[in-house]
Amino acid sequence: MYPGVVGSYVLYAILRDSYRVLKKRKHEGTALRGDINVCLIGDPSAAKSQVLKTIEEFSSRAIYTTGKASSAAGLTAAVVKDQEF
Repeated sequence: MYPGVVGSYVLYAILRDSYRVLKKRKHEGTALRGDINVCLIGDPSAAKSQVLKTIEEFSSRAIYTTGKASSAAGLTAAVVKDQEF
């Protein structure tokens, strides 16, 4: 998928995890795919943005955002504590 990205295990992890997610069940019995939050930190030339933008194109629930485009309140409000933990 990315011939120019060499030796990046982050790419494989994101691709795997975007399809292998724990399912949640609602009270009515409907199954929902759980949420995955990814924060990539690394060298500027590691193709992080390119990989995440491509995942956003293929996944209907994916949202790509950057630190500059997100407010602290917006990111904090999106965090939900799981009752099991």
